[in-house]
Amino acid sequence: MGFEEPATPPPAPIAADPALDSRLTAIAATRAAAARAFDAAADRAATRTTAARGAAVGSERWLDAQTAVAELDSLRSTHADSVGQLEELAAARAQALQPAYPALDQALDAARATAAAQTRRIDSLAAALPAG
Repeated sequence: MGFEEPATPPPAPIAADPALDSRLTAIAATRAAAARAFDAAADRAATRTTAARGAAVGSERWLDAQTAVAELDSLRSTHADSVGQLEELAAARAQALQPAYPALDQALDAARATAAAQTRRIDSLAAALPAG
């Protein structure tokens, strides 16, 4: 016997959760499709924003660019729905006092990073347009 702290036991292995894994796969597919749609629309918006540089506020080129940027908000919300679903799954696990589930944590981190990147892209495109 001594005064040393006992060694911390290793954490118990995480039990596989096939139902959660299936749900994560479905959300990942929806999220990937939403991200692809956003990226394609963002490329179009970037082209229209470039074309609108120097155009007068209210001109056709300016309106086309504004419309394209506004469309991105709708597409971002589609992706945000997936983020919300992942957050609900994580919250439900926490409320049930279940341990963290690495696949869920990774999916949530990736979804949040994509959402933040989408917001930055929208903000950048909107800032490139003359204020109206």
